[in-house]
Amino acid sequence: MKYDGYNIAIYQLISPQSNVLDIGCATGRLGERLKLEKNCFVSGIEFDPILAVEAEQRYDHVLILDLEKMETLPFETNYFDYIICSNVLEHIRNPEEVIEKSKPYLKDQGKYIIALPNIAFISERIKHLFGRFEYSANGGLMDVTHVKLYTLKTAKELIHRTGLTIEQVIPSSVTRPQYFFLRYCAQIWKTLFALEFIFICKKR
Repeated sequence: MKYDGYNIAIYQLISPQSNVLDIGCATGRLGERLKLEKNCFVSGIEFDPILAVEAEQRYDHVLILDLEKMETLPFETNYFDYIICSNVLEHIRNPEEVIEKSKPYLKDQGKYIIALPNIAFISERIKHLFGRFEYSANGGLMDVTHVKLYTLKTAKELIHRTGLTIEQVIPSSVTRPQYFFLRYCAQIWKTLFALEFIFICKKR
């Protein structure tokens, strides 16, 4: 399934005129907004060559790369103000390695921003209660391409294993307009009503 949107919550976290690395950039909509509206220099990494062709029209630099085989990157160390992994680590068998191998390129005072879907979201809990554990070919929390599933607890454990320090956790529920109330519910009971968690992290 082709993803052609961008994470507005993450967009709002990026300061103007920053150097940004977007890991799993898809068609590059996030970088497009950052370049046009915040004058950022944006590099991307994308596995799918078809999506990467679109991203190349929007980003300053795009690498077509299998994250499972990622080693060194063609950037200077301590180069980026932000490294973003938005809804990509759940698609990877060894997400810790992706973080570990990209960390050297983040400035000492830079921020690593990670977004992970919440498998304990209320709709999934109800489905599991009635014995439904079904993957979907149309995206969502149970997308068929997900090889890892995360709760808030296990997402934090993943990040801690990589040597990053979590500075802030933002519960996010970007949903259809008729479900606007979930955004407020997520602030009160994030483990139940957040569709995803956004972690703002720094290097130890």
